[in-house]
Amino acid sequence: MLKLLALLSIFATVCSIKFNLGAQNAIVNRHNSLRTRIANGILDINGVQHGPASNIRLLRWNNTLARTAEIHANSKPTGHSKGAINGEYGENLWWATKSSPILNPHNSGATACEAWQSELTKHGWPTNLYSKNIARATQMAWAETDQIGCGAAVYKEGKVYKIAIVCQYTPKGNLPGMAVYKKGPTGKDCKFKIVQGLCTKM
Repeated sequence: MLKLLALLSIFATVCSIKFNLGAQNAIVNRHNSLRTRIANGILDINGVQHGPASNIRLLRWNNTLARTAEIHANSKPTGHSKGAINGEYGENLWWATKSSPILNPHNSGATACEAWQSELTKHGWPTNLYSKNIARATQMAWAETDQIGCGAAVYKEGKVYKIAIVCQYTPKGNLPGMAVYKKGPTGKDCKFKIVQGLCTKM
């Protein structure tokens, strides 16, 4: 960490963050917690109950997605990556700016997840359909998505320190006009095992 701070202060270098195992688990758990609550019909958004759902998959970490997410984070992104724009994968972005060095970047992955999920209470989610103003939250919850990988970068711009978090998802979600999940008995459409209401092959 001292080396990272030295690089930032001297060269304004972009420092890539490969999330450690604890950070990976925190990110995956934040996603699966939301998905489990929907699958079991216990998610209440501003008085609207969501679920139960018959087809939500268990999300797992994917190192290939994590690497491409890290590459995009290293570019000091101001928008989505080319792969996301072309529909190769779903993608969520989050930024933070501080006046002092960012000492614990690995903790920021879970913070980003909380920010994305907060869109649901901020804007409401009256149906189980995708909506642009809650797109980051609905990508977190998208039933058919079962792989996630995230990366981060910290860098200095002028007098401020910034962190960019990028998470990428396959199969991608947020397809216009489509439901985020299928309403029905918990796990009814699972072809293999059911873990905490979520479908999984393992």
